[in-house]
Formats: sequence, structure tokens, C-alpha cells
Amino acid sequence: MLLITGHTGFVGSHLTQHLKQRNIPFLGYSLDNGQDIRNMYELDQTFRYNSIDTVIHLAARAGVRQSKAFPEEYVTTNISGTQNVINCCEKYNVKKLIAFSTSSVYGNGTPPNKETDPISPQSVYTMTKAALESLCEITSVPTVVVRPFTIYGEHGRRDQVLYTWINQIKDGKPITFYGDGSSKRGYTYVGDLCEGVIALLNRTQTANHAVYNLGGNEITTLAHLLALFQEHIPGLRINMLPRAKEDLAENWADISKARRELGFEPKTAFVDKIKEILHTELPQYIWRR
Repeated sequence: MLLITGHTGFVGSHLTQHLKQRNIPFLGYSLDNGQDIRNMYELDQTFRYNSIDTVIHLAARAGVRQSKAFPEEYVTTNISGTQNVINCCEKYNVKKLIAFSTSSVYGNGTPPNKETDPISPQSVYTMTKAALESLCEITSVPTVVVRPFTIYGEHGRRDQVLYTWINQIKDGKPITFYGDGSSKRGYTYVGDLCEGVIALLNRTQTANHAVYNLGGNEITTLAHLLALFQEHIPGLRINMLPRAKEDLAENWADISKARRELGFEPKTAFVDKIKEILHTELPQYIWRR
């Protein structure tokens, strides 16, 4: 049986749909359902009474800025909670653990970032994800660490720029724009990311402690994303703010390892998908030509 922690979150909810389409059975474990990975007893009972042989570990506190405000919540969930998951995997002889880290562990390293590049976490959040990677390295359980790059898509996280702006527009507020617009990201559509995770599930021969970048093919500036909003939404109001020091100036992936070993190939065009999401989420605001 496949267990997915955090299965009701942004990535988890999309991943479960991909699994259902393939008739792949899974068991979910999520804080939304009152299931906390910090509760070792309850987590142990889940493993004890289910024949779990594979775990996808998504459950985490995410977000750079929030981690500075609530460090204990991030440390206990992302580090202690991960250790609980690993302890159960060891105890019940799980054959594969796929654990989600973040591309932000590369810090201010020069992109495109490779899996062999040194990591340099710049925030509490990324420090907890670096700790997750270290815990995966020292366990006896075969592990795969995924470093995803700036995931976007339908029903995205409210703290990420796309849905932050969408929700600010819905609330009649100006959008918050950090920096001068020159920051660059290798945006990854969540559906493409899910295909990469399923490829990892299907791959039988991986190193005991492998790391994979899963990122998009297109590099986009924040100014370009703003231009897409302005193209479709008239009278867009903008609140210009300085870029926070925790926000990376540039972040995108070298995915040659995932392409070579997993057949990973992002197919979603960023501009087309953003337009589709805007027309779905903000139909009353769209400029009618």
C-alpha cells in the first residue's frame, strides 16, 4: 500500500487525482483530517494496521516568510514530524520513501542548479528542509528526495505569488509586488510535477539515497507574470514593496538527471496555463475585447 502524508494539500490533492486516474490505490494522512505527523502514536497505528510498502512524504509547513514568524511550528513539523515518518518506515520495513524538500535549499547558488551543487539554506523553512534531506541520508530506508521548483497550478497555495495576487484582486485590494520584477523562477506546473513523482514510483532501480530536481523548462521573471495579469485585467492596482532578503533573486533547475533517468519532460506552457487560470478564477475581471 502507498501512504501519502499531506495528501489534501496543494501538491497532494493533484497527485491523488493522477493516482486515481491510473487506478493506483493509496492511503492518505493529513492534518486536514486531524492526522498530525508529530503524533507518533497515531502515525505508528496507521503503519501497524496497514501494509504500507511505499511512502510519499509531502506533509510540511511551507513558506519562507511564515517560517520566520512561527519557527517552532516549522521545526516540529518539518524535522520532528519527518523523523517520526522515517522511524515508522524503518520499523515496518517500508521499501521506498519519497520525501519532498525544496529548491530553495540551493540558496543563492548560481542557476541552473544541479543536484550535486552545495546547498545553502537562507531561511528557517529551508533549514528545516535541509534537515529533512539529512535525515533521509542517514536512514536505512531507501529514500528519494525531490527538490521541486516554484510549483504553480489550479488551487495553488495562498502564500505563493499567483494565488496571492488572485485573492487580492478578488478582495478588491492592490496586488503586492516585491522588488523590481527582475527576479527569475523556473515555474513548474503541478501536473508535470505529479508525472515526475509517478515516474519515481514506477522506477525500481534508484540509488538508496537519490536526489532529483523536478522543475519546469521555462524561466520567467516576476515582471513577465505581472504583464500577463495586466494584459487580461484592466485597472490592476499594484503595491510596490522591496524584495525581502529571504526571497531568492534567481531559482531554476537543471533537470537533466530526471530527464535521463525518469523520462521527466515538463509539457505545460506557462503563459497558456496562467491565462487559463486567470479566466477560470477571475472571469468578472477579465478584459473583454
